[in-house]
Amino acid sequence: NVISANPTTNSISLSGGNFTVDDAVDFDSSNVSINVGLGNIDLDGGGNGVTGNVILGNLSATNAGGSDLTITKACSISQSTGSIISIARNTDLDVTSGTGTHAITLENNNDFSNIKLQGTDVSIADTNSINITGGTNISNSLKVTAAGNITDGGNIVVNSNDGNNT
Repeated sequence: NVISANPTTNSISLSGGNFTVDDAVDFDSSNVSINVGLGNIDLDGGGNGVTGNVILGNLSATNAGGSDLTITKACSISQSTGSIISIARNTDLDVTSGTGTHAITLENNNDFSNIKLQGTDVSIADTNSINITGGTNISNSLKVTAAGNITDGGNIVVNSNDGNNT
């Protein structure tokens, strides 16, 4: 694997490598672009992962056969203004542990293929089609916006307290 960091452009590139974070409270990549090419982005690490708030900048994982984004121990997930998240295969986002808002807000020009969501209030946007996979469980509101088709790939549960699901 080739790892290169460019402080001028605030970018990290891993040629086929994985980007992993373990044992962090908060994670803020809002001013950084992370490109793993054919690898994975894993904020769960081998142990505790990121257990606080996550703010994402530009993320790119391009292998449709095996590039994933995993964040399943955080309290909230959001993204910086103007950032783009592009994940070629599976995205698994879970913000039901710990204390916090338990919200996922990813409303920029993103490109997710298959996404599993667990949280209280979730709002995501996609520039193409998106598949909401089985195991998705939202305890209040879910908003999904896509330029293409929105499909469900299994059992999706939304227990809305206010009827605000679009």
